[in-house]
Amino acid sequence: MEKFLDVREKYKRKNLILFNQNSLSIEALNDSFNKTNHKVLILWAFKNVDRIYQELKNNNFDDERIKEAILLCKRWKEGLVKMKEAKTSILKVHAIAKEVDSLELIALLHAIAQGLSTVHVKTHAIGLVLYELTAIVRKYGIDDFYLQVDSRITNYISDLKEVKMELDKDNNWASFLK
Repeated sequence: MEKFLDVREKYKRKNLILFNQNSLSIEALNDSFNKTNHKVLILWAFKNVDRIYQELKNNNFDDERIKEAILLCKRWKEGLVKMKEAKTSILKVHAIAKEVDSLELIALLHAIAQGLSTVHVKTHAIGLVLYELTAIVRKYGIDDFYLQVDSRITNYISDLKEVKMELDKDNNWASFLK
């Protein structure tokens, strides 16, 4: 498929990340992200981080550092902890990726860390996408990933619409996010 030519090229070159912000396959999603406010993207990122973490746990991969980072970043979003503490926990999640061998798992760990970093800067939300879609390619293989990636992108867009509608239900925001 033409929209995945860049992914196939990066795979051939043995790149660790197979998607980027200019990937044709995520063009519509990236446009939506650029038009979406920071708070919505934070809620979107948390929703997807929670899902990815649950999938890891369901596949017998659990690490207290991930759970701690998720908790601290949610508290950071609410203004209950400082950026330094949250950032340290995010870096620990990135460090876990250096401790494992699976390219799929490495990508998922980086996806979680990027998603959590969305509290700091909204542009980190796309990092979650780039890494998780890479993980999907690693899981299903270069010849069989298309349907799964398209499905995940569709789910991202649905999640974005869902959290936009729920934004006014969440009033727990740090002052730097108000």
